Amino acid sequence: SVEDILLRECYAAFTESEYKIPGEHFYLIFGPDEEYETTKPVARFFYKQGYTIFTEVPIGKSRADLVAYNRGGEPQLIAVELKTKVVQLKKCFAQLMDYQTGADAVYLATTPGCVIKYLAADRDEINPQALEEELHKCGAGLIILDGATGGCDVVVQAPASSGPRSKTREWLTQRCEEIMSDEVPLFPWTD
Repeated sequence: SVEDILLRECYAAFTESEYKIPGEHFYLIFGPDEEYETTKPVARFFYKQGYTIFTEVPIGKSRADLVAYNRGGEPQLIAVELKTKVVQLKKCFAQLMDYQTGADAVYLATTPGCVIKYLAADRDEINPQALEEELHKCGAGLIILDGATGGCDVVVQAPASSGPRSKTREWLTQRCEEIMSDEVPLFPWTD
């Protein structure tokens, strides 16, 4: 789209030319540069929807940065991988596939800046659909963090799950229930 092209050109001008955009403006346009800065806003996004949030949960051979758990009605488990650096993002697809073994839905949560870098990296021509195509192969959706508002938007819905492996899902649900019953204080996601 025109907006995507304009945003990419702005990014290139601000990072590759003599003019450097001030850090606070860069953050507002492209989002945070460090993964830990995305944890709270993404957790808050799910918390406001009635989910209990857990961090660094092992699923398969990987550890999900966040797991959102909602036991109201049919229990639902959502695994979220947070990425802000393009090098990390390129390597996260195996993790996303791992999460399919225990979660009902899987999401990559990232920033506009990371998406732009991913789409422009190692390519002669930008394919605006490249990330969405890769996520589709992994059965994952995409959440984008808005650096200006701190809000999150689901820009690619996670595909309907073909059903997680029951033993992994049972273990994950049981683990979430155990943590909740121990009344472990959670971080203040509502801040």
